[in-house]
Amino acid sequence: MGEVRSSSFLRGYEVFQRLTGYRTIPCQDAFLRDRSRHKVWAGGRQIRKTTTAAIEALLATMGTAEKPAPLVWLVGGSYSVLDEMWNHIREWAAVPGMADLVERMTNKPMELDLKGAGRLRGKSADDPDLLRGPALDKLVIEEAEGLSDYAINRVFLPMFTVTRGGMIAISSPRRKRHWFYQWYLMGQDGEHPEVRSFTNSSYDNPDADVAHIDFMKSILTEAEFLSEYMGEFPEDEGQVFRRVKETVGVSQGLATCIPGKPYVIGVDWAKVHDFTVFVVGDVSARSAILVERFHKQDYNLQVSRLKDLATRFNNAHVLMDSTGIGDPILDMVRKAGIRAQGYTYTWRTKKQAIDALAVAIEHGELRIPDHPQLLRELEAYEQLESDSGNVKYGAPRGEGYYDDCVSALALTWWLMRYGADLSRDLDIRSVFDPPAGQRELQRSIFGG
Repeated sequence: MGEVRSSSFLRGYEVFQRLTGYRTIPCQDAFLRDRSRHKVWAGGRQIRKTTTAAIEALLATMGTAEKPAPLVWLVGGSYSVLDEMWNHIREWAAVPGMADLVERMTNKPMELDLKGAGRLRGKSADDPDLLRGPALDKLVIEEAEGLSDYAINRVFLPMFTVTRGGMIAISSPRRKRHWFYQWYLMGQDGEHPEVRSFTNSSYDNPDADVAHIDFMKSILTEAEFLSEYMGEFPEDEGQVFRRVKETVGVSQGLATCIPGKPYVIGVDWAKVHDFTVFVVGDVSARSAILVERFHKQDYNLQVSRLKDLATRFNNAHVLMDSTGIGDPILDMVRKAGIRAQGYTYTWRTKKQAIDALAVAIEHGELRIPDHPQLLRELEAYEQLESDSGNVKYGAPRGEGYYDDCVSALALTWWLMRYGADLSRDLDIRSVFDPPAGQRELQRSIFGG
């Protein structure tokens, strides 16, 4: 037992490897052997960040001569974020030699007490103010990008005031306007000796499927690939759509209907101060060809305009925003004889639709018309951080900014690409390999 609970973290790390049989890869080993007070790891997917943080937490709980009974917290944006890390700790705690140290362990709540040593607790930061109070010796944060600046600066870091505690923060890098990036820079600049930061790409895992990573590069935006696989903070991380002007392929004034061709229309209805937008898409050409934008019109007149437009483009299929006020309008649209489906925007479904559009534009899969307002909205559209620390999409805050054209275009593209009932919860990955049933539905809508 004494062999495991060593006065040296590194000695304990070596004994841990021998007892559990766990073998680290080089980037893990480099992170674990560095004994800086605060460590930040911005890394690509599947480089064992979570496993590494679990090892740090377990060994820290065992204590040292300086801190024989430490309090260690695992923290994530929700309990589900911590599941994988806790499962590793639970497995290791059951290994002969390690199990002798366990005094008490529960899964709900996530708690581990070691005999004559420390306490480990798993905590959800969905409401960080509920976690105020304790003096911590070690804070281990999973998916650090999910925690707000407020949670770190106002709730957690003050817990080190008398303990000289340390922080381990791991995450895929996504935003530069975030505390995680600030700490990453501190660990690189040489002016903060107690902070060390690391970065590794998914290619740094010797077990990685390099061909798969290369394939993902071909289907993700540059920013997504840098974040998810290269472990890099993307430039202009707030900008969602890139290479917008390169995708302009149709003159707004030259949109014509060709008999027999399939067309679709994405619709975003005006709420209070914004605009109603119709975007017509040519399915076979993979092109948005016409944008109609207006406001301050009675909904009966708007539905009539939509009916005329759908009829003009070969009885086009319509996908419309049915969130809130759009739900009763969907009934009006269908009663008018328009083939229409509703799409309810939630945080998740909006992200799926916008992500799909961003990929299509950046990879040149979709052509767009030279509509000035559409181009302005696409170039201004950005990722925003909500008060809770979550990422959301939309027009910049301020007078004169709109995103109605972007929303309508996203619906046009997704209906054009899927040809399916998007009120269902669809996996965005299926865009690239739609199942047979979905292809049948595409044929029923578009023919062919």
